Formats: sequence, C-alpha cells, structure tokens
Amino acid sequence: MSQRKRLSSARHFCPLLKLSPDAFSEIASWLYVDEVVNWRKCSKHVNSITKEKAYWKTIHFRGRKLRVPQLPHIMSAYTTHLAPRFDTTREFLNCLKSLAKCVNLIVLDLSRCTLCSSGFLLLVDALPNLKRLKKLILDSNYSNSVDESALANALSDSHITHLEVMSSNIGLVEPSLADALPDLKSLTTLDLAFNNIGLFFCLALAESLPNTQITTLNLGDNSIDTACCSTLAEALPNTCITDLNLRSNPIDSAGCAALAAALPNTRITTFNLRGNMIDCLGCSSLAAVLPNTRITTLDLARNHIGLAGCSALAKALPNTRITTLDLAWNHIGDTGCSALAEALPNSCITDLNLEFNGVGEAAGISALAGALPNSCLTTLKMAGNKIGVGGCSTLAGALPHTHLTTLDLKCNQIGDAG
Repeated sequence: MSQRKRLSSARHFCPLLKLSPDAFSEIASWLYVDEVVNWRKCSKHVNSITKEKAYWKTIHFRGRKLRVPQLPHIMSAYTTHLAPRFDTTREFLNCLKSLAKCVNLIVLDLSRCTLCSSGFLLLVDALPNLKRLKKLILDSNYSNSVDESALANALSDSHITHLEVMSSNIGLVEPSLADALPDLKSLTTLDLAFNNIGLFFCLALAESLPNTQITTLNLGDNSIDTACCSTLAEALPNTCITDLNLRSNPIDSAGCAALAAALPNTRITTFNLRGNMIDCLGCSSLAAVLPNTRITTLDLARNHIGLAGCSALAKALPNTRITTLDLAWNHIGDTGCSALAEALPNSCITDLNLEFNGVGEAAGISALAGALPNSCLTTLKMAGNKIGVGGCSTLAGALPHTHLTTLDLKCNQIGDAG
C-alpha cells in the first residue's frame, strides 16, 4: 500500500488526532484495515460506529494519550484489504471473529500472526463466506496450527488466485495441501518457500500439478535434492507453469540435468536456480537445451559454473530467447567475461548481471566494452569486481554508443580518475 494511501487511512480513522505526517505514518502502521473500496461510500458507516465511546481505546503515543478506534469493530462489507497487526492474541481472535462480515475482502494477509489452533479454526470457518477473496497470505504460521487438510477443504470452493504459505513447515506431516490443489480451480500462484517439503510432498505435488492452473510456483529454500528434481521434471511438461523458482536448494549437476531434459517440453519462461550447487557440468546440460526452450529469464547466480560452464552458456545464448541473465558470484573471471562478450551482439540479452566474478580490467572488461555498442543491453551490473581506472576508462569510451540506461560499478576500484 502506498505511503499516500496509508496516510489517508490514518487521517480517516483518527479524525481527532492532529499529528505530523510522520506521526500519522507510524499510527497507520498499526491499522488493521489497509484499504477499502471507496472511502466516501463507507465513511458514513465508519463514522456512525466510531462515535460510540465503547469502540474507542486510549493509547500512549510519543508521551501523549490518544484515542483511536478499535478497528476490528469497523471491519465491514467495504473492507477489501486486511493485514492485521496485534499486540495480543485476544485482539487477533476478535478480528478473526469479524472476518465473516468482510464479504468483499480481496486480500487477506495473516503472515507472522502465530495462528493458534482456535484462531486457525476461526479462519477456516470464515473462508467460505469470503467469495471475492483472491489473495491469501499465511506465511510464518507453523504446522502445529496450520491444518493443511482443513485449509484445503475451506479453499476448495473459493476463487483464490494467489496462495502464500511460506515458512510454515508445510508437508512435514502430510501432503494434504498438495493433494487438494486440483480442487482450487482459480489458483495460479503458489508460494511454498522455506518449508523443507522433501520428497514425500514433492511426489504429491508432482501428481497434482498437471491438474491445476498454476502458472507461478515458488519452491525456494525447500531442501529439494536430485530425487525431488527428477520427480518434478516428470510432471513439468504437463503443467501450465511459466515461472518456476527453485532458488537456494541443494540442486547439483544431476538434479539440474534432470530438470534440463524436461525444459524443452514445458511452458517455462522464467527459471530461477540461484544459490544451488550447480557446477560446470550442470550448466553445460542446461546450456545444451536452452535453444529449444521458451526461457527468457534465467537466474544462475551464486552457483559454481566457473569458466567451463560460462563458456558453454555463451555458445548457446545466440540461439535462445533469453533477455535477462544473472550470473553473479560464479567465478567466471576475465576469460568467462570475454566468452559472454563475444556472444552478446548476437543474443537477445537486455539485462546482464556479472557481479562479484573477479572480472578485471584486462581482456575481460575490454572485450565487454567492445561488444556493448553492438548489443541490446540496457542494464549491466558489474559490482564487486576488480575494475580499476583503466577498465572504467575503457567502458566510458564505449558508453556513448550503447543502449545502456543502467550501469552498476559499485564496490570496484575506479577511484576519482575512473
């Protein structure tokens, strides 16, 4: 929610407070109701409720005593976005009891609310009434309270398109949520990052995915190994997935090879493998199939592809659709940079990230500067390399003839002369 809207919210709900904009902003961060469909339309309703003293409480703010409305009572059919922030479990449960009234709720964010069992049951009971709910966020609510089976049943008749259940130990007990995915007919985005889902959940997920409409799937930080990759790879060609995030998993060359073999038969356009254990062999397997895929965005940052992997990738790039490539933290050095530079004029790449790769001002930066005028690059990130005054001068000489709009050279040694 924008700062302007948040301040507007604070002014509307605290009409008796005469505070500076920064104070309004701070109070707004406590609000339970983030946004409503039409402030003018509901203002009469809100004012009629807040006039009653029973719905006001006194808070201590910057040494002053202020009266503010107890907002759970204000939640109504006009509420469309809700992100509750509470000091006590009691306040939170009171809010959940009012959820059923919010029939026009579109976004419900209950992340980091430490849902207790009773609170979760209240949520499950309210969900069938929220017919317009599109986005549900339950991040950081752990498995002792998030009953996957009950949640899946409550969502089966919903029209939710976006579901986030990050950091909640999903799948450790039973893969009920994965089994229920085909019943969530409107779901297109599923975020299950930071859950350590393991092979058992992956098997259930792979079986369900072909029967869903999910296009964006985030399985980052989930201890997905080679066996899990093989399981997912078999299912991917039969799914609608276009954006797949597998960042920060222990995926090695074998796992990467299994995924690579499936890619030509998938719809994937955005592929995130950042922070895995992919070496030159895994990168070579991936590079071999890239020309036959639909991938336009590829993130291989923080792997171990080295010079050999970078060279294999560079040879494949002119025959791919890739426009955004991230190879940061991969130890490609000057030679790898030169190989990429040679491929750039014949590729579709507009956004290239080579941060922290040990690229100096010798052959690597010179080759890159020479290729820039004939490339499509608009964004180049070279932070954290070994570029000195000479390298910076070489780049500067080429810049007037390029399409670059963003150039990042921070954490180099260019000095005042550069």
